[in-house]
Amino acid sequence: YYEVSIESLLAMKRGRGYQNPGRNMSIYLCQEVGGMKLSDIAPVFGLCHANSVSYVTSRMRHELKTNKNLRADCKEISLIICDNVT
Repeated sequence: YYEVSIESLLAMKRGRGYQNPGRNMSIYLCQEVGGMKLSDIAPVFGLCHANSVSYVTSRMRHELKTNKNLRADCKEISLIICDNVT
């Protein structure tokens, strides 16, 4: 959807101004659509603590409230996931 590689979604990069919306969306959807536990999501994305996942998902919830384009993307991706699972 975001036209990024799986490696890019799973890679942990840090730094001022660096953003990876596909990664953040993936982490959020693992919890919201996949029903995964934070502690199960963390190692998949190379995070050491479930608290890191909690921070990303919390930030995404806030962004989804204020950013209608991101909300539309989330809805569309969720539908794609659900259509491919069922």
